Amino acid sequence: MKLSKQEQIKIKNWLYGSGRDLDISRLNYHFEDGDPVNILHCISIYQNKDGGFGNGLDNASMNPYSTYTSTAIALKHIVEAGYDKDSKDEVLDYILKRILQSIPLLIIVSIISFFIIRLSPVDPLAELKLNPSVSKETLQKETERLGLDKPIIVQYGKWAKSFVK
Repeated sequence: MKLSKQEQIKIKNWLYGSGRDLDISRLNYHFEDGDPVNILHCISIYQNKDGGFGNGLDNASMNPYSTYTSTAIALKHIVEAGYDKDSKDEVLDYILKRILQSIPLLIIVSIISFFIIRLSPVDPLAELKLNPSVSKETLQKETERLGLDKPIIVQYGKWAKSFVK
């Protein structure tokens, strides 16, 4: 899309009057031969101690904490500005740390979910047990097929494995 000179001036004036320092630095870099270091400096204002980004970098969220969305936006701007290695490494460390932190949380949530389902008063074989035409052998086969005859830890492992597939 090609903008007329007048449209470009209107946008520039609006940004200078209403834009954040980051937006103005990006405008200067892309259209006025500005220094990319200004973009990196402006992004650093949004960086948290944990290495991620937040504090309103994402215009849709004023969340002060580091978020994946704000960190992805920061990475985009860092790359756009010809990133420095230290900034990139800090952000990648943050992302790796957050991914590693999420693994125990996922395990805990899966254990809780399994036990909520497993400890519910509903018997998965209740309908079969109430049916007089179903033999004890059929009930035993269904119990084995569902793994209900196995120790609870084995049942959890089988259940968790089904989610990984």
